[in-house]
Amino acid sequence: MESLKALRRGRPGHRFQEWHRSQRRRVDGWGRVLTAFLGLLLVLVGLLLMAMPGPGLLVALVGLTLLGSTSLTVARALDRAELWLGPAWRRLRQRWGNRPPRGPR
Repeated sequence: MESLKALRRGRPGHRFQEWHRSQRRRVDGWGRVLTAFLGLLLVLVGLLLMAMPGPGLLVALVGLTLLGSTSLTVARALDRAELWLGPAWRRLRQRWGNRPPRGPR
């Protein structure tokens, strides 16, 4: 749980690479293989769940985060995606926050 807090505290654009380095020091051998397998499995399940209502995107993102802990290439891609998607996400959240509440009609 502490490592996830460290992931959240990381600097945007570097957080996944920093987390990858910390996990690489902590986990070795079969633990890394198991983490990569679980990450890949979650990405695939998340992609399948996107066809139905539910948490498909969230499951896929968790899987990508696990893969980022085992692969520096994936961690770098996640950091670039965070920098690219971050401003759009903030604008979207601001727009949602400015909407008037919907009440019963």
